[in-house]
Amino acid sequence: MYVARIRDKYILKRMPETGSQHALTCASYEPPAVLSGLGEVIGSAIQSNHEDGTTTLRFDFSMTRKKPVTAAGGTAGECASSQVRSDGSRLSLRGVLHYLWSEAGLHRWVPAMVGKRTWSVIHKYLLRAACDKVVRGQALDGLLYVPEPFVLAEKDAILARRMAMFEHARQYGASARSLMLLVGEIKEIKDARYGKKIIIRHLPDCPFLLRSDIGEGLSRRFKNELELWSAFDDVRLMVCGTFGVTISGVPMIEELTLMLVNAQWLPFENCYEKTLLDRLVEERRRFEKCLRYNLAADKPLAAAVLSDTKEAVALYLVPPGSTLNVDEAIAQMREHCSFAAWVWDCSESALPALPSI
Repeated sequence: MYVARIRDKYILKRMPETGSQHALTCASYEPPAVLSGLGEVIGSAIQSNHEDGTTTLRFDFSMTRKKPVTAAGGTAGECASSQVRSDGSRLSLRGVLHYLWSEAGLHRWVPAMVGKRTWSVIHKYLLRAACDKVVRGQALDGLLYVPEPFVLAEKDAILARRMAMFEHARQYGASARSLMLLVGEIKEIKDARYGKKIIIRHLPDCPFLLRSDIGEGLSRRFKNELELWSAFDDVRLMVCGTFGVTISGVPMIEELTLMLVNAQWLPFENCYEKTLLDRLVEERRRFEKCLRYNLAADKPLAAAVLSDTKEAVALYLVPPGSTLNVDEAIAQMREHCSFAAWVWDCSESALPALPSI
């Protein structure tokens, strides 16, 4: 561990890439990066500087827009990123969202958290996670907009803070408009008069328009996420996207990615992972959810890592019809750590008994 001075604060930080060397019960413990998509991007897309305590992030998407944003029809340009083309040298939008979620500690679960995770908590820790991150020489917390919890009595003050924050997304350079990064929970995706718009929870008076090419491809690109969001009442749909503000003052999303989280705000990719996470929470287990970052869907990774067992246990799932080579993933894991492995072949059985504490 070391002490870093960031602006006017002193912060206790863990030395980069040493999380797995801590005890399982330590707050600074982190499973080896090879168990998730973090291993692909750490040291390249994510570069830590322990001298000043900052972390430099490299994005594979633009934080500027060369042509002015005009109307819901948008301007000619590239289609929204599918968020699967990136390699490990730069973070995709999904990679950025997963990284912020991890840095905020929202991928971790202990029984004491039951009933204590609210949007107020999510908002606080996401902003804290961004405070020592740098993107192209700019502080990430100055570019990141996470809607604050809406309180009717503070409506005017909240609006004033939002408008001040949006000033960055209204600024033009010589040839480009600055963009900001949005992270929020989607309440509705609706048809607008022209195109589509997203209503963000806690922002009832501020719809985000979608560029026409994004709106048209949304149901196709994020078919699985939208199906699961519709199927389960306790599932939340998170959005991470870049946005600018039109000449008329309306925010417009340029690129986006979506992420499902369960009732405890733990990310998941399919109904089998949701079943596993719900069982872990129900049985009052302590664990970390492994996140994919930039990894393509055909690359296997651990679903979660238990930290309340004598030795850490990596949990793997094999969804029905999957061609994922879990044996290869487990062999790769054991090249880096001696964790035990638990595997659920979802096509052959119901969820088996979890490893004992």
